[in-house]
Amino acid sequence: MNIVSTALSRTFVASMILCFLTACGGEGSFSPVAGTYEGTQDITVTHTSADTLYYTTDGSMPTTGSNTYAAPISIAEDTTIHVLPYTEGKAGTVFAAEYIITDDGGTTEPEPPEPGWSLVWHDEFDGNSIDSNKWQHAVDGNGGGNNELQYYTDRSENSYVENGHLVIKARQENYTGADGTRNYTSARLSSPNKGDILYGKIDVRAKLPAGQGLWPAIWMLPTDWVYGGWAASGEIDILEAVNLEASGGNNIHGTLHYGGGWPNNTHSGASYTPATSVVDNYHVYGIEWDTNEIRWYVDGVLYQTQNNWWSDAAEYPAPFNQRFHFVLNVAVGGNWPGNPDGSTAFPQTMEVDYIRAYQWSDTGQPNPCSNTTPYGGTAVSLPGRIEAENYDDGCAGVAYSDVDSENVGGEYRSDEVDIEKSFDTGGGYGVGWLRDGEWITYTVNVAEAGDYDFHLRVASEGNGSSVRFSVNGNDLSDSIYLSRSGGWQTWKTVTARGIALEAGTQTITLHIDDGDFNLNYIDVSPASAGPHTVNKSRGEWTLVVVPDTQHYSQNRDNAPIGHMRTAFDWIVDTKDDLNIKFVQGLGDIVESWNNSWEWDNSTSAWDKLYGQVPFMPITGNHDDPWTMNQYFPVSSFSSEPWWGGNFGGIENNYGLMTIGNEDYMFLQVEANDQYSGYKAASMNWAKGILAANPNRKVILATHDTWATSYIKDNLLYQYDNVILSNAGHVCQREAWYTTNGPRGGVAQNFIVDYQCDAQEVMLLRYYVFKPLEDRVDFYTYSPVTQQFEVDDSSQGSFTLVQADP
Repeated sequence: MNIVSTALSRTFVASMILCFLTACGGEGSFSPVAGTYEGTQDITVTHTSADTLYYTTDGSMPTTGSNTYAAPISIAEDTTIHVLPYTEGKAGTVFAAEYIITDDGGTTEPEPPEPGWSLVWHDEFDGNSIDSNKWQHAVDGNGGGNNELQYYTDRSENSYVENGHLVIKARQENYTGADGTRNYTSARLSSPNKGDILYGKIDVRAKLPAGQGLWPAIWMLPTDWVYGGWAASGEIDILEAVNLEASGGNNIHGTLHYGGGWPNNTHSGASYTPATSVVDNYHVYGIEWDTNEIRWYVDGVLYQTQNNWWSDAAEYPAPFNQRFHFVLNVAVGGNWPGNPDGSTAFPQTMEVDYIRAYQWSDTGQPNPCSNTTPYGGTAVSLPGRIEAENYDDGCAGVAYSDVDSENVGGEYRSDEVDIEKSFDTGGGYGVGWLRDGEWITYTVNVAEAGDYDFHLRVASEGNGSSVRFSVNGNDLSDSIYLSRSGGWQTWKTVTARGIALEAGTQTITLHIDDGDFNLNYIDVSPASAGPHTVNKSRGEWTLVVVPDTQHYSQNRDNAPIGHMRTAFDWIVDTKDDLNIKFVQGLGDIVESWNNSWEWDNSTSAWDKLYGQVPFMPITGNHDDPWTMNQYFPVSSFSSEPWWGGNFGGIENNYGLMTIGNEDYMFLQVEANDQYSGYKAASMNWAKGILAANPNRKVILATHDTWATSYIKDNLLYQYDNVILSNAGHVCQREAWYTTNGPRGGVAQNFIVDYQCDAQEVMLLRYYVFKPLEDRVDFYTYSPVTQQFEVDDSSQGSFTLVQADP
């Protein structure tokens, strides 16, 4: 083919992406349809039901702040038009069309993708044969180190140039060479010392083969292997795909391999699913590679950024600071795709239109400043989590504003935003050193218009901070006050409720009006209807925990038994609104061991739950186990469908429930110091129960976690399935700590005990589980005063972290 610019008369089969709009109930269309045209075109956009259309022509996703369609859109250069339909105030699905605008042809060097890039190496495959000055063939049947099935040959049957394209053809045939006989043949081309590059922009336009067992790849290997054998010197996979149109769907993958030499190597990467078939259509697969970051694109859409690799042999940015060359191949079979089967049709081809390598004209490196785009190429879906460190890609002053001229924390990304490792639950990274006047942008895609709660995970040692959110310059929230947490890695959650968001893709800006704090993430959830309701349609449910009640059992002046009865009446009255699934007591039911009138008082409250809500109290150090079994006999619970079993009476027991799609265990364990002879047996029983139920999320209740190491040493540190524990006994109101299981599971552990309050108002702790967000919100509430505790330790959120069994 002629060497023709992408923006000139290349034979590009453009794809048109049309979505059937579930929200709008209609279909969008373009006239003329997507494709290749000569000269300026006026594009008419229509939709069968939308009353307003918003559009962009710069590659970004449209929002209600974008252009409003009113007349045909005139385009004179390659353009993708994205359109967001709105019907009666509801957003539909974005639909798009890509247009290639040509002149009258001619032979010319490919134009750079944007000003500032210089073409330094390319192959347009416009001759009659493969250019041996640019490519060499592999000839081997050794399986590529991946148990592949093909024999790579240099025959024209497996690779050739046709109609301006390189064709690599995988064939099913018996072939015998120096490495033996194989049942499949294919080709692998590479360019060491013929086409090498250190840093730059690489674009490859290609169409891929389909079928089970097919593994096309466009990748790069080190030319000089400075740091050692594979993968110590690195590997850059611009594109890989396996089993397309079979188990691999339409997914492509971009990956880095690095670390040490095999087997001490590692890899990291991401997958992407283009909107149109990668088998039926050509797509441009590319990377931008600079000194400390590599970005992956499909058709100009950024879908992945990597900047956190490492090397055993040298300091960062090794190994990706040496020259690499190109590799093009189609493998058959292997460890990743598996073997072809009866559904695989042969021959299969990968067709490459061109491969082009550019460098930035001024520095030999890519332009460090590009248009603002979502980090990783995909807007954050809301409801969901916004990771603080994954702010938009782009320039200072466009994607962010930071008072420092460099990344003070030196982690994760290379621009000025300050990022450090987070020691919050779950680890990862966070943005730190947030100060007055700074701001950060995040591109999000909101599923439905409505009110949302923003849960900010923050840490600070200062006097408190304030922030706000905006979209397109319009404030979404009032000032949100962030009180100090007590340390730069002492994390807490601050919730801003009822923030109104429109549906669709939009860019949210976080403004730091009064700073000095660290931010780990922002969880965005549908606004709670109120503290006494949950969203049952999203599977939300509640666990209620009853702290020590010993003073109420004595009907003291500052702790009357009427308060306790009021609290249990509230549990029954709100069981449907809160979707209460279980009530756990934390022991010290009475003050005086076996005093019958104290037991009578306490059980007059607990008895209200029979037949209403599943529940289980436990013994505390003030409670006589024998008397406990008289007032709460096993027979009162053993016929319940949730009952799991017990040990030694009612003192140790467990219940099993499936709530939504998740299996839970409510485990009650007695482990008081004065029963030193009994603890070992109860611990062994609890261990057996936990070991027998590795897939269940376990919620543990015990009276005395902190006064003894038995619970922590024997259960919390040993089993990953414990996700939450509560204990009483210790007269300090509230505390919260985490423990880590042996394989990465994290238990959130709380102490709740209000017996030392001057006036006891029967405070209850309750936990609202939100499975779609993998989050739990907790509150402390008095049904007596009908008020919530509002201090930091009385309310908050945490994420569930459970290791795989």
